[in-house]
Amino acid sequence: MLKKRALARKDAIKLLVKTYDIEDQQDLIDLLEQHYDITTNQAAISRDLRHLGIYKRKHGDKMVYTLPEIDIVAEVMRYALVSIEHNEQLIVIKTMPGATGVVSDYLDTQEDLNILGTLAGENTILVVPRTIATIERDIKKIAERLNIKE
Repeated sequence: MLKKRALARKDAIKLLVKTYDIEDQQDLIDLLEQHYDITTNQAAISRDLRHLGIYKRKHGDKMVYTLPEIDIVAEVMRYALVSIEHNEQLIVIKTMPGATGVVSDYLDTQEDLNILGTLAGENTILVVPRTIATIERDIKKIAERLNIKE
């Protein structure tokens, strides 16, 4: 239930940012409550804004939240990722040196992926799947999400 609410909240945030000139996180929290009956807190909003790539820009005489014009995550992944492979139990992702933190943080926040977590080195990420029974399907989903070929 929590995962679906988080996804619904992110979708609602995107719609609100497209519709209203929102200047601060409290305004966004209030709008989520008013329009979608979603109760949340500043920490969750801050995390969602970061994950969605939403940033502030000048609009008239005020700074408002706006959606990125390009998919920032896709662009970062396109430049950062080198390969993805697995054995019967673990998934290993190779990145450009120093890019593992960004990629592993992104994977850790994707609640619909079937992973327990990640461990990042300088250019290698170890992905621990929730179960090995579905590892073939899970690696395809991870590769698709990261926009890389297996």
